[in-house]
Amino acid sequence: MFWIIFLNAVFASTFTIGKAALNTGASPVFFIGLRMLLGGVGLLGYWYCFGLKQVASIKKHIKDILLYSLIGIAVSYLTEFWVLQKITSIKSSLIFNLSPFIAALLSYWLLSEKMNKQKWIAIAIGFCGFIPLVMYLPESDSLFSVSIFDFFMLLSVVAYTFGWVQMKKLVQAGFSPIWVNGFAMFLTGIISLSLSGATGTFATNISSWTTFIPLLIAIVIVGNFISYIGLGFLLRRYSATFITLSGLVRPLFAGAYG
Repeated sequence: MFWIIFLNAVFASTFTIGKAALNTGASPVFFIGLRMLLGGVGLLGYWYCFGLKQVASIKKHIKDILLYSLIGIAVSYLTEFWVLQKITSIKSSLIFNLSPFIAALLSYWLLSEKMNKQKWIAIAIGFCGFIPLVMYLPESDSLFSVSIFDFFMLLSVVAYTFGWVQMKKLVQAGFSPIWVNGFAMFLTGIISLSLSGATGTFATNISSWTTFIPLLIAIVIVGNFISYIGLGFLLRRYSATFITLSGLVRPLFAGAYG
């Protein structure tokens, strides 16, 4: 349990670091692309330099690997950062809190994991515990309005949750989270940088590279290496539903860091 709380506390710092990096003028797509490319190269480089071996067959599970890469990483991150420019952070957090419910349904459908009454009650308590907080914030009035951007944020949450379920499936098949995340991040980096170049939002607006580079390195180490790999290894012991439920503590740490 300590490691779950610790890794979520570390993961929460990526929101603060990411916001600081975007404040330098970097576009979200370019930032995600560069972050994921560096993270992917670092993880794959570590994997091959140390001669680590894969237990499962990559060819046999290539479909699941691509689904995790394209949906769990690329779609979830690109959609989230785009939508965050359109809706309030408190609404995005509330929508994100649906992830344990989605994980439970996807785990039942894809992994045949069953939920008992006690688990459903625990998830409901975790979700409801967030409601008193949002009702007393200045942004709370916006929660009662619904827009197309709310739908896209929900899409991002579904993609994010699907990614953890796919990762659980790959870990059960014998894959290492280091290699899977390295491949997924590298592919996402290529896609994101290509989109950034095609839309003309490359790196022309960054005001201070001396500020941007240290923040980029920090978020790669903290987010791409420590958090994702650590939580990936914990999937060998815990369910995807529990991992997503534990993520409900991140806003507490993110608020403290902010």
